[in-house]
Amino acid sequence: MASKDSISKLLCLHLIDETLYEGRKPSTNSLKAHIENSSSFSENWLLIYESIAKEWIEFDDIHETLDNEYFSMMLDYDISFYDVDKQIRPKVSMEFDWLDGYKMTKVEYDEGEEEWY
Repeated sequence: MASKDSISKLLCLHLIDETLYEGRKPSTNSLKAHIENSSSFSENWLLIYESIAKEWIEFDDIHETLDNEYFSMMLDYDISFYDVDKQIRPKVSMEFDWLDGYKMTKVEYDEGEEEWY
């Protein structure tokens, strides 16, 4: 969460939401504070909007955090820029080598996903 990149932070929030992490749940408190102190007209607009739209971070007052009439309209129309259903889900075959550990030997994608690159 220390990244300054909104996309990286969105990916982390998605991983947390899907419980795709090891150990204790990562804290989003510092990110929440950062969002609450940012303007929705700043470079963090995508992070602010998607974290609210996906309900990945719980805010006391969403309207105060948004402070942007356009965001409210986009929420009303269920607009999203980060589609959780359009993630590439490869099928990976792994082999274990005692010296090198695990190695990926084969990757298969669902039909059509290889065209996303």
